[in-house]
Amino acid sequence: MMNLRSTTKYLFASLILICANQGHAATIYLSPSNQAVPISDGTATLELFMDFTGDPTIGGGLDLDLVGGISVAAFTPSSFWTTSTDPFFSGFGSALADADFEIHFGSFSGLVGQQKLGDLTVNLLSEGVASINLAINSTFGDFFSTGGNLQIVGLTGAQIEITPVPLPGAAFLLASAFVPLVVSMRCRKINLEL
Repeated sequence: MMNLRSTTKYLFASLILICANQGHAATIYLSPSNQAVPISDGTATLELFMDFTGDPTIGGGLDLDLVGGISVAAFTPSSFWTTSTDPFFSGFGSALADADFEIHFGSFSGLVGQQKLGDLTVNLLSEGVASINLAINSTFGDFFSTGGNLQIVGLTGAQIEITPVPLPGAAFLLASAFVPLVVSMRCRKINLEL
């Protein structure tokens, strides 16, 4: 009886090891994750990276949801995008986006390592904190490894603090020079009335 129980445990453990996916930390992220930009700049640019180190991907789809006073101005693919991805399975735009913008890429030979996918430029529309949230796009779907396994991808967006236009230092100096002048004029006026 003890022998059968021991054998069953080993068979069950072996079955789990055979069927289980190996854990790899696949990520797609925007950099910098936090930045402050004056609204007078008009735009802000973030870099989009993927990291499929140790577990090559055949690709999938990514959705960008922009919240706050920003809108997509442009996406400029990197040289990795233009030389490594399959043009029939790679693209971007707003027509097939679940939210504001989608990016999909793939290659049946596999995409591996940490690579820059491109630059995302956003228009700065109003002051405040804006965010770019990443999600899996429903049209192009999940990411899969070259072995055919579903990849759990960590998605990290970014925040942009859109700040007001800073007043130049000269304006503060000029204002501070007028304060004593105004005070002295008021004092003279009061003295004249007495």
